[in-house]
Amino acid sequence: MLLAHHHPDRYDRCAFVGGVPVCRRCLVLYPTIVAAMVATALGLGAVVPTTLRNALVWLLPLPALADYVAETVGGRPYAPRRQALATAVAAVAVGAGLAWEVAGPDDVSVWTMLACYGGMGVLATAAALTARAGRVARAHVQEAAEEAERRLFGGDTDDPRP
Repeated sequence: MLLAHHHPDRYDRCAFVGGVPVCRRCLVLYPTIVAAMVATALGLGAVVPTTLRNALVWLLPLPALADYVAETVGGRPYAPRRQALATAVAAVAVGAGLAWEVAGPDDVSVWTMLACYGGMGVLATAAALTARAGRVARAHVQEAAEEAERRLFGGDTDDPRP
């Protein structure tokens, strides 16, 4: 569960590494963040003008956020390649942003972006869970009503009453 954090019915969102399910998003996200941080710290991030850094930190993760929200709330079908690509682009921005933050605090608003986009992801997840709970509750109410109707108006052969 630590590496997958998905239940077995959602293992389609995992890659199997040595027979162990590992979340596909995490498998792309964390190594790419580290690689981008190291590359930026070693000077590759110096090619990006300081004036563009905030824009990149805020814009590059947008496709990953949009994909997550569209899938979670909008019912967009899961697509592993789309998820991996959007996650990789976001991870480059996060990794570079973290490295820029360490090099010159307050030059880049990576923490603000992470808090805002993370908050939007939490809200999307909460909305999806609330909607799912409502659907389940309605299904249970419908099932109970149908059972009550069968018992009241007949058709239940297990009922010992005449």
